[in-house]
Amino acid sequence: MPTRNNDLAKAVINNFTTLNNLNKFDYLYNQELNIDMNNEIDGNSVAGEKTRKLVLGEKHIQMTALEPSDPGYELMRIAKDVCWGEIWNRTGIDYKTRSLITISILIGLNRSRELEIHIQGALNNGWTSEEIKEVIIHLSMYAGFPAAIEAMHSLINVLEKNN
Repeated sequence: MPTRNNDLAKAVINNFTTLNNLNKFDYLYNQELNIDMNNEIDGNSVAGEKTRKLVLGEKHIQMTALEPSDPGYELMRIAKDVCWGEIWNRTGIDYKTRSLITISILIGLNRSRELEIHIQGALNNGWTSEEIKEVIIHLSMYAGFPAAIEAMHSLINVLEKNN
């Protein structure tokens, strides 16, 4: 499976620099993952699963797998199909940028459990811990110090788990 961030960097180097060309790159990338975005079942469910694995990692997917009889199964299915399958695969911005947007809003909402998951995703998508730390410091002025302190704890927890 291709690594989207490396492929995106190569695409930028090869003159995929305009938004139109990035949209073409996203289309080609979805084709490379064998995702048929015109097929509602394949385009949402399969794309959602592939995107979650690519961004969050196989380990997270295995840890959060639910059976249809589990209480949270329907909510997870909707999140996978709509959020991961449709929204994360829209053209215009790459996964790396989407990760930064996601951790920023989670910091602002002070949602530390989801934040840790998405900090790992941001690291997987090419952000460094130093860049994420700078985002947290920047957001302290807009989301408040309590949210920033909680976010810094989340970053530390993720980094400790990775060591």
